[in-house]
Amino acid sequence: MSDCVMKISADRLKNFMQLSASIEESLELARRGTEQIRNEIELLKQIQRFHEEYDSLTNALNDKAKSKSEITTLKRELFTLVRKRIQLLRNFNKHCDDFKSDMKLMRQLQSSNDFVYEVVDDGSEFDDADEINERVGVRDPTGREMWCCESWFSPSSSCTTFV
Repeated sequence: MSDCVMKISADRLKNFMQLSASIEESLELARRGTEQIRNEIELLKQIQRFHEEYDSLTNALNDKAKSKSEITTLKRELFTLVRKRIQLLRNFNKHCDDFKSDMKLMRQLQSSNDFVYEVVDDGSEFDDADEINERVGVRDPTGREMWCCESWFSPSSSCTTFV
C-alpha cells in the first residue's frame, strides 16, 4: 500500500468512526429484521396450521354420529387450539411492535447520516474500461460534507485517499 496516500485529521477520523458506528448499527438492525422475517414466516405457518386444525375439529363436531364423550374431547381440543391461537396472536403483535421500533431506529439513522455516492471521471490520461473512480461522502443535516472517501482503481495501481 505504499502507493496509497492517507490524510486524516482528528475531526475527520472522528466523523469516520461515527459513520462506522452508524453502519454497524444499521447492520445489526438488518440482522434483526431478517430474524423477524423468519419468525413472521414461522408464525404465519403456525396460524395456517391452526386454521386447518380448527376446520377439522369444527367439521368433526358437526358430525351427528359422534358420542357425547367424543364431542366433549373435541370441545377440549378446540378450546386448547383457541388458547394456542391467542398465544400466536400475542407473538405476532410482539413481532409487529419490534418491527415498528426497528423501523423507527432505522429512520433515525437515516436522518442523522445522509450518504452521498457518486462515480466521477477523474480526467486521467488512461481510458481503461476497468478503471473505477468513486467518491463516497456523508453530509450533515445542513448539507456540509463531514467525511469523504475517494477511491481510484486501475489495473496498474490502486489508491484510496481520505479527504
